[in-house]
Amino acid sequence: MKRIIRSIMTKRQKLNLIYQKTKDVDLDAIKSKYSEKSEFKKPTPLQKAPEEIKPNRQYWYNDPFQLSEVIKAKSSDPQLIVNLIQSHTGASNAEVFGTAFAVLSKNNHHQPVLDLFELMEKRRLKLTEKGFTSLINSFAVIGKESGLKKAFLLFEETEKSVIQYNVMLKYCLRYGKTAGYDLAKNLYHDMTKNDTKGKKQLDSTTVSLLMRICIKKSTKESLDLAMSIYKKAKPDEQTFIAYVQLATKLKIHSALKEIENNYGLGEKKAKFKLTTESLTQLMYYASAIKYPALGQKWYDMHKELADSVTTSALASLYIQSKLYSAAFEIIQKTNDSSLGIRLCADATKDGNKEYLEYCHSLYTKDLDIKDLYNYFLVLKNCKLSFKRLLDDGLLDRLRKDLEEFITKRNTKIQLQINMVEYLKPEGRGIERELMEIKIQELKKLVEIAKTRGLDSYKKPSDGYKTV
Repeated sequence: MKRIIRSIMTKRQKLNLIYQKTKDVDLDAIKSKYSEKSEFKKPTPLQKAPEEIKPNRQYWYNDPFQLSEVIKAKSSDPQLIVNLIQSHTGASNAEVFGTAFAVLSKNNHHQPVLDLFELMEKRRLKLTEKGFTSLINSFAVIGKESGLKKAFLLFEETEKSVIQYNVMLKYCLRYGKTAGYDLAKNLYHDMTKNDTKGKKQLDSTTVSLLMRICIKKSTKESLDLAMSIYKKAKPDEQTFIAYVQLATKLKIHSALKEIENNYGLGEKKAKFKLTTESLTQLMYYASAIKYPALGQKWYDMHKELADSVTTSALASLYIQSKLYSAAFEIIQKTNDSSLGIRLCADATKDGNKEYLEYCHSLYTKDLDIKDLYNYFLVLKNCKLSFKRLLDDGLLDRLRKDLEEFITKRNTKIQLQINMVEYLKPEGRGIERELMEIKIQELKKLVEIAKTRGLDSYKKPSDGYKTV
């Protein structure tokens, strides 16, 4: 009891001592002294360390599903999607990659898809069915011909369905003139053999793609195969457009009745709806069978469906039929300078030199190679000097294209060769001698180019055609 009393007294003594020291202190004066200085305010969490707060905060996702949802929400920012997958090595599984491929491909961001696929291969992840479809779709848009082999190896590893076959055929169509045709033919035989369960049944998209590939190859074998595929298929809007393309290529006059019946262009009711695409194709068909009045009739019947491509196709029909004034009237309305230069090339070849001034008004030094070639033909047909083209660097451009073809083989070179083989030195004195040297150098490059993949090259026998 005595110990407890002694302890309490000791505490009281301490409190009395503190009170004696502070009783004369003016607390209100201290508060008023420091209240005006913000640096002595109690800091909030954000004020405590502002240099550590990042304006673009990086969030971290451990859940693949959550990461996939973020990728879907950020579909308009391809770089952000790539960065998310690169940084999230754990959450970025095969399904996440598949989602990214689908989102990017759907929004026409195809290069990031191919870049992410390289990353996916490094991480040794296996493609999902969804990822394969979107990846090959991007390959079909921007992929190189060498990528066909890689795409086929991936195709062999995935579960095959008509969707996978169609996306592969879309890639084949891009290179239908070369390796794409052979691969498409193999895919077609694979789809049609041992199909007991009907999983590989050809749909209208499959038939249309196969026919377009065969038409692009444009050999007797490929065109016969296209006709065989069409006869075995059930016609619909999609496959019939492909058939009209085939009839255009083969110039099948007997297809006219079937075309009129199916599109309701005659007395019978239409089976298929006529679209802008099909109307444009009908213009090409009328041109192929050399029936301009029929093309004009179809155009007038469904003018509301026509777009600039359809109108240009009608103008091309008139040019081919040598109805230059009618073509000129259409071209002036559409302001299609490319078609205008082609008109001038054909018209001047037939002696209509009144189109020369119009052609000069369409010329610019930045013309693409086809338009430049047709302008070249206009000058040739009128027996005029090529000085304007030479002053704008024609020889340098031809050299660049030839050298690029020789080293990379990634450009068409036929038109450039035609120009080189026709060019002759112009001018006088040193200017003429320098031009002669340059032309001789170009001709040497042409000879090299012919040995690098132009074995089938034949010099035009009729004085060159427009393109």
